[in-house]
Amino acid sequence: MRTFMLLALSVGLIAGCGGSRTRDNSSVPEGAVCQSSAQCAIDFACLGCANEDAHCIAGCESDSDCSEGHCEKQTCITCPCPGRCEQ
Repeated sequence: MRTFMLLALSVGLIAGCGGSRTRDNSSVPEGAVCQSSAQCAIDFACLGCANEDAHCIAGCESDSDCSEGHCEKQTCITCPCPGRCEQ
């Protein structure tokens, strides 16, 4: 089932389906140290805890971090605490 979902997602991306946003300069890979979310791939945000380096992690900080929908802020007690992209 997971393989089918990944295949369907890949075909949709190739065909240009959906209102996805892109980042021209997503130069920082997942988990790497970053300075801003613009350096991370779409659907990732540059987040970190106080006095620590920030990293590109799955989630969002603002609507512009999401390929579709909007950024839904999460209530949590851990750090970093990324939002979740919701439709």
